Amino acid sequence: MSRTNGKPSRGGFVTLLTALAFATCSSPCALGADNPILQQAIKDYNSKSYKDALEKLQTLPRTGQGSDKAHYYMALCYQATNQIGAATTEYNTVYRNSKDSTLRYNSAVALQGLQKWGQHRAYAGNGNNFARSGGGGAPVRRSGGG
Repeated sequence: MSRTNGKPSRGGFVTLLTALAFATCSSPCALGADNPILQQAIKDYNSKSYKDALEKLQTLPRTGQGSDKAHYYMALCYQATNQIGAATTEYNTVYRNSKDSTLRYNSAVALQGLQKWGQHRAYAGNGNNFARSGGGGAPVRRSGGG
């Protein structure tokens, strides 16, 4: 510690405490339930501000305690913004790695739903059916008179 006017300075003590906090609370506890960034991201998600929630979630650590919750909310945001590939990746991460049985179950249900949705969204060849427009390539224009 450095001294100022014969007394120890507080700056060195604060620096030491900060270093100890980071050394003992690295990524495993940095993403606990009380993490303010995670909590704000969840609030953003609940208020349907998916882009804002994603931006916050992407700044959080990808591993460690609580990261499964961040991955789960990322998946929800991706799904809400129709980014199905990214949502599937995040749900799979939660399903494979989470120790939280509720998050694992919810991820499994979401993956099944995305799989069903994916099977039914494929183009079936019925779009642009010109038979309704008179057989030609362009719609038939009808005059309004009689």
